[in-house]
Amino acid sequence: MKRILITNGRSPITLDFIRTLCHAKHEIYVAETSNLHLSKFSNCVKRSFVVPSPRFSPKEHIRKLIEIICDNKIDFFIPAWEDIFLISKHLKEFPTSCFVFASKYPILHRLHHKSLFIDLLESHNIKTPKTVIVESLNALKEINFPQYALKACYSRASQSVYKIKNGDPLPDIEPSRSSPWVAQEWLEGKCFCTFSLCHKGKVHAHSTYPVDFTIQNKGKLNATVGSYCMTFRSIDHEAIQNWVENFARKITFTGQIAFDFIELPNGELYAIECNPRITSGVTLFSKRSNLDQALFGINKTLIKADPKIKKQITTGMLLYGWRTAITCKKLPLYFHRLLSFKDLVFQFRDPLPFFAQGFLWLKHLADIRRYKKRLHGAFTHDLDFNG
Repeated sequence: MKRILITNGRSPITLDFIRTLCHAKHEIYVAETSNLHLSKFSNCVKRSFVVPSPRFSPKEHIRKLIEIICDNKIDFFIPAWEDIFLISKHLKEFPTSCFVFASKYPILHRLHHKSLFIDLLESHNIKTPKTVIVESLNALKEINFPQYALKACYSRASQSVYKIKNGDPLPDIEPSRSSPWVAQEWLEGKCFCTFSLCHKGKVHAHSTYPVDFTIQNKGKLNATVGSYCMTFRSIDHEAIQNWVENFARKITFTGQIAFDFIELPNGELYAIECNPRITSGVTLFSKRSNLDQALFGINKTLIKADPKIKKQITTGMLLYGWRTAITCKKLPLYFHRLLSFKDLVFQFRDPLPFFAQGFLWLKHLADIRRYKKRLHGAFTHDLDFNG
């Protein structure tokens, strides 16, 4: 049994991971920037702590985390969102008695930054989509791809992403050296996401799942590409698994890592983005899979996601999924998923988080007004890393 501290307790994905670790008899502690968050209501959480925002109070955030770890004799610390970039800069300050599940900042930054990630792939002779960094409006006007995705180098969940055809009016953005964008050739194909747990270049757990129903950035992004996924079902995709294992080995990676892939009709694979943090794929492992062994790097054989597990964020499906269904003409499939996939939050043995969602929506609505962002932007506003 280990004492595990995890951040980003507001996320249904994190809550699901917490339940899996609790099932394995570990003692779970949560650090969040507010006392009102989803995991706060879970009976799987031993104790929840309020910490300063890593984005707006970085020094105080690190100081408080170290205090929590020391006072509660934490054995293992999992940064579960983009707070990992701040924490990775301060790894040497954490007590040696606690393992921080993160690689060092330089590699995490290269993976997260959308242009540097493509450069990293090319340095390892991995085929990439044509990608151009955009650091000025003049550079943007010179892009001559027939069709391309324009996205901020520092972004997540398909925020700040535009699909542009040659001749389309350009979006109202101000790219610069400090806030760069990339233009990436548009690739048509099947879209997949992955999630893996790695230690010293070895993949210990892996899941691959197709992108079906998503949160769309209305008027910005084609629904089939890379938006935040609302339904989760794992598939076996040997080529993608081999790609991930090969790349993790090349960069000797330790931590959580996730990729967005496009598979062309001829079978060619392209990784278009990387998220070196927790993503939805962590929810696709059975509670009997011993996922904690992969977290600690002690399993001998690869732990793979369970294809029988089918989950959804039901509130997201009700609010956003139907738009994808209409756009992509998948209404029958939408209703089938909505009625048959298990809700990610509801659990008979841990019911309070599900019923707390209605109350927590008041906080989310207040954050939307406060930060003047859409839901998925306001949801992680104080945790996001933008360089």
